[in-house]
Amino acid sequence: MKLIKHSFFLFALFVLLISSYAQASNILGPKTKILVTNAFDQSLQNFKECKISEGLTGKDQINTQCPYKDLQRYYEILNQTQDLDITFLLEGFVAPKALKKPKLYYPPKAQKKGITGFAIVSFDLDKNGRTVNQKIIPPFSHSIFHNQALKAATKLKYEPLTYMGEPVLYPNMKHRFTFMLKSETLELGSAAKSFNRITRFLKAKKYTEAEKVAVDNLEKDPFFYMQLAMVKFKQKKYKEAANIALKFFNQQDSKDLKLPEYYFLSYAALIYAESSFKAGNFDEVTKVEVLLENLSPVGKYENDILWTKIYLGAALAYTDRMLDGIYYLNSVKLSAIKNEDDGMIKIVDSILLNIENALN
Repeated sequence: MKLIKHSFFLFALFVLLISSYAQASNILGPKTKILVTNAFDQSLQNFKECKISEGLTGKDQINTQCPYKDLQRYYEILNQTQDLDITFLLEGFVAPKALKKPKLYYPPKAQKKGITGFAIVSFDLDKNGRTVNQKIIPPFSHSIFHNQALKAATKLKYEPLTYMGEPVLYPNMKHRFTFMLKSETLELGSAAKSFNRITRFLKAKKYTEAEKVAVDNLEKDPFFYMQLAMVKFKQKKYKEAANIALKFFNQQDSKDLKLPEYYFLSYAALIYAESSFKAGNFDEVTKVEVLLENLSPVGKYENDILWTKIYLGAALAYTDRMLDGIYYLNSVKLSAIKNEDDGMIKIVDSILLNIENALN
């Protein structure tokens, strides 16, 4: 059974995301809260049944393989929190607490090239709160940061996981090390001349000229896929813009970018999501969910990622993945509250209000 009235909801989304927004409440509506609460209760029951079938007891419960992603999301929505540890689902456990975050050394090669990005490390946490068995998690962990991330992971220090007050081993913890340059300036190198030409053409609305420069430079640097996508977006050729932005993601992991990488990843996600949304391709927008798993909303790139999540959340709701949509929208709201971004809070609240009104 459909959860929403599509014609009303579609109109509301375009009004909110393309023009203006209306005032809304700062809490979940009653119908939305019931929807999430029922989903949480059912997921919790499924999780408990899965645990029973595993037969794990006592401290061994930490090794559970039972899925809990949805359960975690529903809990975060209902309790207005983020980034919960699995121990919140397991009785008798107290989650580890970070005590020491080592200084992160920027690889000179990456700094010289202006490359930014991250590396994700998995490890086991021993009973003394120290990390062992450190490993890089692919695919988007940039190879240039691997060594420094692994070194930093060995120096992490925690209060250990405890069960009934006793320290126990915690397997497969993860930590994301983000490498960001302090400078706000993009060092464009040999691409600067072409970049500036495209910028001038875009300002003058000379889109044909801008497109030609971008196409001529595609073989030199994948950055120009982003410029070409921007040209198509300015021309309101949204399907083409989305496809070109996606090409950047399909190739970037196999090449060392000559320009700061993280800028392109976050911006590519936004162009792809917004273009697909404005083209009415909501199923395509939902594909950005995978891309977001490989991005950290930090620094000057955070706003791009948050806006990407807004488009994603709205598209998920429209394509009958209502609960996932509410999750992403709520996640954006929590970040906007932290950043004191009242405008973004109102936009998200307005979309949530329209979801509330569209629920049967």
